[in-house]
Amino acid sequence: EAEAAYDCFWTPAAVDAFARFVDDLSNWYIRRSRRRFYGYDEAAFRTLWYALVQSLRVISPVMPFLTEHLWRNLVADACEDAPASVHLAGWPEAGVVEGDDELLAEMEEARLVAELGRRARDASGLKLRQPVRRLVVQGARRAERHADVIRDELRVKELEWGEVEATELRVRPNLPVLGPKLGAELGAVRAALAAGEFEQLQGGGFRAA
Repeated sequence: EAEAAYDCFWTPAAVDAFARFVDDLSNWYIRRSRRRFYGYDEAAFRTLWYALVQSLRVISPVMPFLTEHLWRNLVADACEDAPASVHLAGWPEAGVVEGDDELLAEMEEARLVAELGRRARDASGLKLRQPVRRLVVQGARRAERHADVIRDELRVKELEWGEVEATELRVRPNLPVLGPKLGAELGAVRAALAAGEFEQLQGGGFRAA
């Protein structure tokens, strides 16, 4: 993503890719691996160091001073024969992930379930430190192999996959389209839709009652 952004001189895309990478690294890898860090797991620290160093090389063209400061602390002062500056380190080669497509798809769905679960908690006023007895997940079958991760993320005692019993459908009118057609009747239609007084038609349409 960064290479494509630099090729067309569109640095906001490079910064956006870097920000998402940092979010993944910080809010998922580091947080999920915190017990390994507490136990001084060398592999965890090496993985973190490598990820940080390569990302510094990628974002250094648009963050020259911050990346230089971090490079000197993480690399130049710590590694023999390392380039003295990040700007002398060259461009890293993008790695190829082989054989892990299914695992990546599973984890992507698990993270999506965790994110939607946190949103549901926020909407219900349930703080994350408050345990939840049961959570039903509809869809996202790939995430089922990582149920323990989801339970830990959402502090849920029981996690199951199936049909969600309670659903709520809200319909809003497309005002630019319906306004000219309905005229004075638009207000009544809006009120009926807001009150849930509608029926769903075949083909995806709705009729206000």
